[in-house]
Amino acid sequence: MLFLTARPELYPYLSAEMVAPHVVDTGDVAAICRLLAQQGDVVGVMSTSEYFIETAAQVAARLSLPGPDVEGVRNCRDKGRLARALERVGVSAPETFQVDSPALLEQLAPQLKFPVVVKPIFGSGSVGVRLVATAAELLAVGRKMLSEPRNERGIAVPPDILIQAFLPGEEFSVEVFSTGGSDHVVGITKKHLGAAPFFVEMGHDFPRASARRPGARCNRW
Repeated sequence: MLFLTARPELYPYLSAEMVAPHVVDTGDVAAICRLLAQQGDVVGVMSTSEYFIETAAQVAARLSLPGPDVEGVRNCRDKGRLARALERVGVSAPETFQVDSPALLEQLAPQLKFPVVVKPIFGSGSVGVRLVATAAELLAVGRKMLSEPRNERGIAVPPDILIQAFLPGEEFSVEVFSTGGSDHVVGITKKHLGAAPFFVEMGHDFPRASARRPGARCNRW
């Protein structure tokens, strides 16, 4: 196994597993391909992080290895593109506005019905996602997010945020494994969130209680 990273200090546990990381710019697909070409036969490429699954898909495609469709991964990671894709095929989703400037934010704010959810267009783990109750709060939070050129991992991000209608209720995710052109539902996870206005995932029940098999375990963090 080869472990590629630009910041090996983030993975101190690798030494215990006797894995020596290869340092490379993980945002540079060409550099990754050159490094892998020096390592002999590579049979697969994957990422341990949501932040780099698109990069992994691009590398796999360049090396003619199995992997997810690059455009499909991009559509899932870019929350603006995802909202538009769902709308095109008639899948119900919260009303979504993509904002790329403070001026557009100020123009939109008086038209909204509050509360609304503000989130980065890219991201993972609900980092930066906020529930806001007023136009003034939206402007304060939105301006700050629009002014940040990099995320919490130091990765450059586009100057865009999303504003979405808030839909109260429980949160679930469907775990799917796809191989050979077939999709297989592994199970449904119920998520436990921390206090508003944040959406921090505090725990997961898998499988969800109504579908839990005898002896199945619930995992809480």
